[in-house]
Amino acid sequence: MLKLLLARHGLTQWNQEKRYLGSSDIPLNSEGKQQAKLLSKKLNSRPIDLILSSELKRAFESGNIIKANRELQVNTNPRLNELHFGVFEGLTYSEAHSKYPEMLKRWLEDYDLPPEGGQSFSSFSETVKIFINYLKNITEEKSILIVSHGGVIREIVRLALGLPQDNHWSFQIDPASLSEVHIDHGHSTIIHLNDTTHLQEE
Repeated sequence: MLKLLLARHGLTQWNQEKRYLGSSDIPLNSEGKQQAKLLSKKLNSRPIDLILSSELKRAFESGNIIKANRELQVNTNPRLNELHFGVFEGLTYSEAHSKYPEMLKRWLEDYDLPPEGGQSFSSFSETVKIFINYLKNITEEKSILIVSHGGVIREIVRLALGLPQDNHWSFQIDPASLSEVHIDHGHSTIIHLNDTTHLQEE
């Protein structure tokens, strides 16, 4: 059985400002670092065999804080990177609506028509699917900590449950939240989703 511990990175300034973040390489802010420390404390007693992270610094930094004194490396995997929002990156919804109204309208109607320079949802989903298939090839029993982004974690959960694409947005994944999925002989079970109880210690 694979036990997947799905951690979203801690807060960044752009998260606080509700900006499209995507592939922009923005670091954690001070609150995000503290959130990662609280998540590390929550996972302190959990056995972890492998840590995988997005290449983006907000996830990689979170992973290194969470691992604390464990004798494990945080291994990056590009398939855990967030969806690229193209010209929307760095903009709030209001700014994108003001600057690119037709492009935004088209994208919200069909996520396979991304903003200029952005990634289609189908391409993003296929990347996550390849990552899940890689995990399914691991035959030993392992607990794997995956430190990534809201979009990636939502898509892992959606694909694990075999739900339609429209259900991607059905899951709330907050900064520094923890979700857990078990995969046993191809069958997936959601143990918990978007747990943020550890952040109440702030």
